[in-house]
Amino acid sequence: MTKQEKFEKLYKKHRTEYFKKHFLGKNINEAMYKTSKDIITNLAAIQTQIGMFIDSLSMLRKDKNFFNKLDEQTQWAMKSNIVGYKLISKDLDNILKSILKGLQEE
Repeated sequence: MTKQEKFEKLYKKHRTEYFKKHFLGKNINEAMYKTSKDIITNLAAIQTQIGMFIDSLSMLRKDKNFFNKLDEQTQWAMKSNIVGYKLISKDLDNILKSILKGLQEE
């Protein structure tokens, strides 16, 4: 069995468990509301963690005494992480704004 097949099998198992936990035998409107609320809460928490990660790396990057002692590969990795996570944060921020805008229109 390939890694992709193993992943798909595991995903199907978890998808079934997720469906049973959140939707099976429940009022669909309540299930959608609660699940959506949980997802938005988790996304907001992740957005906060990403922000703290970016801020921490940026603080280390600005500390020249610390940063200049790092090898080139680590310096590059730090810079790359800051840029990459800023992009992720921006996209996640747009997703959250879109969700909240949709909820306000309802």
